[in-house]
Amino acid sequence: MSWVTTVVGSYSVSEGVRLLVNESIVSIPEWANLIWYNPIPSKVLIFHWLAIRNSIPVKDILFQRGIIQEGQNISCFWCFNSTETVNHLLLHCPWASLIWSDIMFWWNIRWVMPSSLVSFIQAWSSGMGIKAEMSRSY
Repeated sequence: MSWVTTVVGSYSVSEGVRLLVNESIVSIPEWANLIWYNPIPSKVLIFHWLAIRNSIPVKDILFQRGIIQEGQNISCFWCFNSTETVNHLLLHCPWASLIWSDIMFWWNIRWVMPSSLVSFIQAWSSGMGIKAEMSRSY
């Protein structure tokens, strides 16, 4: 085996990274820049990334991995109405919806919750179609 992108034919991490960030090969979604290039705590960034990658250990994922066995309860801990998935827990559970509704109310924004966390991040990073004006008070 040889790595075809180098003259020597051997793989290096720096060569792999260079290949990944080359815009002609892989385009980085705008929402990924919103996550990784923000001055927020690294724990929040990692949680956010795991949530988007559907890797938070919610009951549905634990069931898929065989950690929760067939017949065990995989419904949401908060509402008991739906399967506990990342999208449900962070967006659609009545508890989460109430929090998001309050936030949007405080900001005087009316919108419909997107179906997935990725759609939410894309809408959030594009400003949700809202043009805000900064007001100055002196």
